[in-house]
Amino acid sequence: MPSSWIPLCLYDSVVKELSWDILVAS
Repeated sequence: MPSSWIPLCLYDSVVKELSWDILVAS
């Protein structure tokens, strides 16, 4: 498995977190 999957997973988690915050705020 390529080592690039770690930042990709972290990025995906951050995007979901921000999307949830936006949904809650709106």
